[in-house]
Amino acid sequence: MKIAFLHYHLKPGGVTTVLRNQVNALGDYADCVILSGAPPPSRFPCPVIHMPGIGYDENGSAVGPPEKTAAAIENVLLDHFGEPCDLLHIHNPLLAKNHLFLDIIQALQGIGLTLFLQIHDFAEDGRPSAFFHGGSYPKDCHYGVINLRDYHILIDAGLDPEGVHYIPNCVVPFDVSPVSRTESYGLYPVRAIRRKNIGEALLISLFLPGNDAIYITQPPNSLADFPSYNHWKSYVASYRLPVRFEMGIQRNFQHLVAGAKWVLSTSIAEGFGFAFLEPWTAGKLLQGRILPDICQDFLNCGIRLEHLYVGIQVPKDWIGIQRIVERFQACLVVNRRAFGAIWPDGWIEDCLHALHQSETIDFGMLDERFQTTIVDSVRQTPAQRNELIRLNPILETMFSMDHTAELIGRNRDRVLTLYDSDRYRERLIGLYTHILKKPVQQRIDQQALLSGFLNFNNFSLLKWSTYHG
Repeated sequence: MKIAFLHYHLKPGGVTTVLRNQVNALGDYADCVILSGAPPPSRFPCPVIHMPGIGYDENGSAVGPPEKTAAAIENVLLDHFGEPCDLLHIHNPLLAKNHLFLDIIQALQGIGLTLFLQIHDFAEDGRPSAFFHGGSYPKDCHYGVINLRDYHILIDAGLDPEGVHYIPNCVVPFDVSPVSRTESYGLYPVRAIRRKNIGEALLISLFLPGNDAIYITQPPNSLADFPSYNHWKSYVASYRLPVRFEMGIQRNFQHLVAGAKWVLSTSIAEGFGFAFLEPWTAGKLLQGRILPDICQDFLNCGIRLEHLYVGIQVPKDWIGIQRIVERFQACLVVNRRAFGAIWPDGWIEDCLHALHQSETIDFGMLDERFQTTIVDSVRQTPAQRNELIRLNPILETMFSMDHTAELIGRNRDRVLTLYDSDRYRERLIGLYTHILKKPVQQRIDQQALLSGFLNFNNFSLLKWSTYHG
């Protein structure tokens, strides 16, 4: 089978990791090539061809026209394979990183290529700057998703169950060897972008036992995430909190994992959820925040995560309900303007109404300014620290769990069994075979798609608003 993969770039990150795992899993079953919109890294497990026309827009303009780019793709694939490829597997095509991308896909369909579109992220899930304006999403092709939440949202948005496919990623075990522990820390192995909720890691650091610290591994890549990141770095330095940044740059990652007492995640949004699976493969206890709509996939497989917390509730009067409502209203208005006609009527009013229904709000729904106010209050005032513990007893107990060896061993075995590369290979081969045998006629209702992601309990200012220092 001749499989071509296509993506905007091959920079280090989640999608590139998935691409690498797919090529490795297919092995000798398929002849693979990757078309990348940016120059490839020095080493990759299959040939990579640089196609500038599919890269990120630079200075607001993409290489065009789309018909020319599609023809170039066809010619490159013919040159590489000596005949048409069986399937063109496109990653993350619904993000407007290249404003001609939907037109390029339409032109590829016109040429007669069989397409499979694998979605890792949706603009409708809190990324309005990546929303395609004025263009409908590709129709009459198969779609793939990496979690069951997105699968059901796409079904509700009009796709045929025969034409949308759940393909959970494989998990490559952390390669660690036992080390003598000379420091006492928990590891947050993350690139510290806004949706990783770094402020919550700082809040948790106020409840660490003894001389424990939290080590965060990587800075952001995107310039848009650096103001938030620099804010938290300055805050930690000013008040000498037990948090250290960029440890993955300073030290070997495997050694960091091996030396950690536990692994942390405070993220408020994930696509697949590697963070909930990988730590167990290194024999490490995972602590922190669970994302129910993502983690339900893992719970269904027998992976135990019930010790994680759903949220950290803080009293609204520590900030002021009117200030909270005003910030949410401003954010909602900006998003309604960004998504235009597909924004559902009445949702702003429903969201603001829901804000008034409780005396508390989840810390993860707040932006950096509000989170800083909360961290200040807990750090400075014993009474407020005690009140936060009363509302969230887990803050006092999460680092004193008993009988963790059994939990770690069980979860490790489940992850290694259910998400290994052999199962992944079987899924991919079965999926490709199905796509080639069963053409589909379907289209996405974009308003229904957006409505599927608009959930008040997941509407975090960290994800849906821009940073304000």
